Amino acid sequence: MAAQLPSRPVQIALLGAGIFARDAYLPILKASEAEIALRFVWSRSQGSAEALAAAWVAAGGAARGAAVEAVWGEEGLARIERSEEVEACVLVLPVQVQPALVLRLLKAGKHVMQEKPIAADYPQALALHAEASLLSAPLSAASSARPSSPQGPLWAVGENFRLEPAFDQAREIISHLGTMLAVQVVAETSLTPANKYFPSQWRRDPDFTGAFITDCGVHYVAAMCHMTGRRVWSVAAFGSHQIADVPPPDNFAATLKFEDGSVGTLSISFSYTPRNHMVWRVVCVGGTVEVRRGPHSSGDGRFGYTVSLDLPPGASLPPSCPSPSFHSLLGIQQELSLFAAAVAACRDQGTHTQGEAGNQEDHTSQGIASPPVSLDPRLSPLAALGDLAIMHAAVQSANSPVAAGTPQPVPVVPV
Repeated sequence: MAAQLPSRPVQIALLGAGIFARDAYLPILKASEAEIALRFVWSRSQGSAEALAAAWVAAGGAARGAAVEAVWGEEGLARIERSEEVEACVLVLPVQVQPALVLRLLKAGKHVMQEKPIAADYPQALALHAEASLLSAPLSAASSARPSSPQGPLWAVGENFRLEPAFDQAREIISHLGTMLAVQVVAETSLTPANKYFPSQWRRDPDFTGAFITDCGVHYVAAMCHMTGRRVWSVAAFGSHQIADVPPPDNFAATLKFEDGSVGTLSISFSYTPRNHMVWRVVCVGGTVEVRRGPHSSGDGRFGYTVSLDLPPGASLPPSCPSPSFHSLLGIQQELSLFAAAVAACRDQGTHTQGEAGNQEDHTSQGIASPPVSLDPRLSPLAALGDLAIMHAAVQSANSPVAAGTPQPVPVVPV
C-alpha cells in the first residue's frame, strides 16, 4: 500500500541516537526528504545528539532545506515540545524510556511514532495504551483543549517486519490455500561480541523480562500474525541459557495454538549459531508458503525476503494471485512513509492544529466535518500490543517456577 506524497514535507524530530537510529533511520530519512524534513535530533546526552547530527551532515542530509539541530536532555526535549515547527516525533529509544516520552509528546500535541516493543512488559503496555488512547482519540467539538481539532495527535508503533511487502504477498497467497494446518517460525542469530547489538545495555536490564528474546520475538510474531491473519490463543514454552554474557534465555522454543484450532512452533536461538537464519512457513490444505530472510539466491549482494510456494501436484493458484518472489527490505521506509502521509493528512485537513492553528482553516467552525484521519492498521498500537501479549505469555510459560512449559493463555487485546 503506497502512501501518497504530502503537499509539503512533514517536519519531524528524531529522538534517539543509538545504533538503530544511526544505521537504519538516518539513511531512510535522507532518501525520504520529499516526504519528511528532519529538524531536530535529540538524545539524553549531548555527545550522542551531536554525533548523530554530524552523521546526518556526513550523509549529505544537510544539502537540502534547513539544518538539523542537535538538542539533548530535559532542555532539548522542552524545545521540541514548544517548537511550532515540529509536527511529529519519531522515537528510537530504549523500551524502558519510550512510554513516558510517548505520553509527554502526545500531551504536547505532537504526532508520535515509536519503535517496538510498545513497552517493556504487557502490563506496562496496557497502561500506556489506556492513557495514550485518550490523548490520541477523537475529541468532542466542545473540547477546551483543542477547540478546532476533531481528533488528537496520531500515535503509531513502527513494527517494520509487519510492513515488509514479502509478508503482504505471503498473506495474499495463503488466502487462496484453504484451511491453515500448521505454522513454523525459526530464527537463529549469532549474538556474540561481533554483533553490533551485543553491548546493548537496555536489553540486559533485569526488569526487561525476556531480554533479547522479547525484543526480537515481537518481530517474529508480528510477521507471523500478519501473514496468517490469525490470532494466537495460547502458548507453552521452554527456555535455556548457554552464553554467560547474554541475559537468559538465549534459546527458546514455544508451541502455539491459534484461534482456528491450527498449531504452530516458534524457535529462537541466539547462542553459537554460525549463521543468521529466519524462516516463516505456513502449511495449508492447498499448499505451503515459506518466507525466508537472507541474501538473494543469486549472490548478487541483495538482502531481503524470498517468498516460495509448494503446491500439490496438479494444483495452481488463480491468475489474480501474485507469484512468489524476492523482496528487498522496505519495512522502515514503509512505516515512515505511511506515518508521514497520515500526519500530512491531519495537517492538510485542518484536523490537528498544534503549532499552526492560525494558519489552518477551521473546518469545524464552518460546520464541515472532516473524517478523522486513520493510520494504516499495520502501524496500530493495538497490533503491537498483540505482539507483546504473545511474547508475554510465552516468557511466562518458560519462566514458570512451578512447571516450565505450562500453557499460558495469550491476553486478549482490548478493542
